[in-house]
Amino acid sequence: MIEGEDRISGLPDDVVFHIFSFLSTTEAASTSALAKRWRFVFANAHNLDFDISLDPKNEILPREGASRCMVLGNQKNPFDNVVDRALKTRRGAKLNRFSLKTKQYGDPSLKHCVSRWILGALDCAVSDLNLIMNCDSELDFLLPSNMFNSKTLATLRIKNEDQFVSIGVEDFDLPMLKTLSLVRVLFRKEEIGFENLIAGCKLLEELELEQIWSCLWKYFSVASTSLKRFTFFSEQDHSVPTSVSFDTPYLIYLDYTEIHALKYPKVNLDSLVEARINLRLTTREERNIISQGYVGDNYDFGDCTALIVGIRNVVKLYLCASTLEVISFSCKDIPTFVNLTHLTIDSLSRWKSTWDSLRLLLTHCTSLDTIVFKGLSHRCVDACLCKSLEGHELSFLTNSPATVVKVLFDDKMMMYIEHVKLFLKTMPNLEHLDLYFNPSLEDEDLSEVSKELEMVTKASTECQVRLMSNVDF
Repeated sequence: MIEGEDRISGLPDDVVFHIFSFLSTTEAASTSALAKRWRFVFANAHNLDFDISLDPKNEILPREGASRCMVLGNQKNPFDNVVDRALKTRRGAKLNRFSLKTKQYGDPSLKHCVSRWILGALDCAVSDLNLIMNCDSELDFLLPSNMFNSKTLATLRIKNEDQFVSIGVEDFDLPMLKTLSLVRVLFRKEEIGFENLIAGCKLLEELELEQIWSCLWKYFSVASTSLKRFTFFSEQDHSVPTSVSFDTPYLIYLDYTEIHALKYPKVNLDSLVEARINLRLTTREERNIISQGYVGDNYDFGDCTALIVGIRNVVKLYLCASTLEVISFSCKDIPTFVNLTHLTIDSLSRWKSTWDSLRLLLTHCTSLDTIVFKGLSHRCVDACLCKSLEGHELSFLTNSPATVVKVLFDDKMMMYIEHVKLFLKTMPNLEHLDLYFNPSLEDEDLSEVSKELEMVTKASTECQVRLMSNVDF
């Protein structure tokens, strides 16, 4: 080889494109400075990832990790030439992933560019389309209808970080789509939009919906025989959904955060393995409970029995304290969780209803191995665990098959020492009691906790108590 000879430039285009496929768009675009031939070679990579940030003056914001392709555009809009030329250079060649992150800051012209770039990616038979936008309320962005009739898309992720982007089509045909994530998306055709979307995704396996705006959620229904993972998150707390249904017989993972519904007419979750359930009361309901101790004799909480019965086959279950509260007010029957081995309770509240529901739930967990408490409250109520020392029924602990209890503490451990003692005194199958403390806890406090626990007569002589920093949790 002659010293200084450029052997790479002499390689065939197919070989060069293959080499570029191992580089990020940022790295590939930086090669444009090497030679004229390399100016848009990066456009032939299998994956194109553009991160576009504009300030209020429509000028480029320099920031760490930003693509070198910024400098290739014109001064008026630096990205018009870059993205458009990159897509045109491909001449419809198959594109694996197209990722686009934008910020508008009130610039209406960028909205039209984004639509054009999306359509350009679809013309390249893209299989993975990832959009992260920041559309303000004055510039409602209607997503191109062609996105929802693509024969090649296998993954579609749409996220708006500020207001909402809109879907305006009625008919959906995404025969190859397996993963769909929608964050802050508005369905303009509220009555039929979402149900038609799911019906048009025959192979859909993973669905994520977060902060979706539609009146449809009052009668929300998910029906799919292909769906395996479903995540739903909503922060709205002013209205109670009328009806929620899950007809997903092969779903194995459910993460559901929402105000409790009045009814759950159809719950088909027979294959469910792991569930994270965060049912909530409305702000009005919580306010009345705090001020009056109850909502009122004439208040209708609805009935969540069908949902709780529907998740009875889970192996791992994560419940927030608010879910236990909802169960206490609107669940008529607790099923037996014959497969449940791992139960996590997050932030137990001071309300009597929470502790009552926990007692009842634990008596129906016949195969339970591990219980995790992420926070304990100790404002004593009649059903509080420490009150059990005064003669309350303890069968929910004495009959528990659990061998491991883990407790994560945020405050001083001594506030909850009676709870911890109760686990040691009553659970005959317990092998490990793991207590995770705040690193700021003083050594003398840890020493005091250890001494208190050493004095307890354990129901299980095999039980080991372990104190660990919560950074290891």
